[in-house]
Amino acid sequence: MKNPSEEEIKMLEKELGFSVPEDYKWFLNMFGAGGIIFEIYGYLEGTFTCLEPTLRVRGELFERIENGEELEFEPDNLLVVSNAGDIDYGIDVKSGKIVDICSDRCFYGAESFLEFLLSEMEDTIYEVYLRV
Repeated sequence: MKNPSEEEIKMLEKELGFSVPEDYKWFLNMFGAGGIIFEIYGYLEGTFTCLEPTLRVRGELFERIENGEELEFEPDNLLVVSNAGDIDYGIDVKSGKIVDICSDRCFYGAESFLEFLLSEMEDTIYEVYLRV
């Protein structure tokens, strides 16, 4: 598995319009992308899998704002890093916190990407253990 180069990360940051948080850069450099039961978007086969979901969710959030919804964060400051069915998870790059994006509301979850990642890993280990 090839991890992204610093130049590739800079190109991603240019497309997103902000710097990628350091804990997410660490994940990209260590793992690229992945998960067992859950998926963390990242870098896979030369593509940033976080880019398309980020752009999609931003568009959806701007529509929600136009329809009167108020958000605690700016959609342009969001980096989507995972999806669990009807919930998208993104990093608010201004605060570093994870935003849980549901169809009817958005709210802050984990305090950081690393906290989110560790929580997802713990949940997965527990789920796998229960299946055995």
